[in-house]
Amino acid sequence: MLIVPPPVQTEHPPGSPFERLTLGEKRVALLLAEGLTNKEIAHALDLAEATIKNHVASIYRRTGLRGRGRFIACAAGRRPLP
Repeated sequence: MLIVPPPVQTEHPPGSPFERLTLGEKRVALLLAEGLTNKEIAHALDLAEATIKNHVASIYRRTGLRGRGRFIACAAGRRPLP
């Protein structure tokens, strides 16, 4: 099954930690927020799984979030960003 990532939104609320993400990290973040695994994200973006792991670690570091559950909750608006 081929998963096509949605277009990347480049505008975020002022002061949002998501402003600090690179374009590649934003693409990964969108799929991460959908609940995809690293392997599924790698397949969808045609990247190595190790690259996705690096992006995910960087996303967590830049946003101050730890763990997929917290990230998904913030992305869905159920939790405020730190």
